[in-house]
Amino acid sequence: MSGFMASPLWFATRATGIVAFLLLTLVLALGVLSTERGFAGPRWPRFATQALHRNTALLALGLLAVHVATTIVDGYVDMGWATAIVPFSSSYEHSVSRSARLPPTWSWS
Repeated sequence: MSGFMASPLWFATRATGIVAFLLLTLVLALGVLSTERGFAGPRWPRFATQALHRNTALLALGLLAVHVATTIVDGYVDMGWATAIVPFSSSYEHSVSRSARLPPTWSWS
């Protein structure tokens, strides 16, 4: 393995990011389903779906906090705590947003 991939923090950052993303997707789906009258019934009472929604959201936010902390501590990307709080304030984020997120026909003027 190369140098940056041998770090356990590198793997922890990616793993917590992916799992947090999947859990936040599940939280969104549970939130939508818990508001539907047809979903709640005798087998799944409303308090159970809301508790599952709330606890899944707490777990996802905890993993998101670990993801941010491991990203800052890892050093693969030069980020500080202020950069993690203020969106698009990192030079790394700007280079990624300009090259990867915009279609090739768009340009920065």
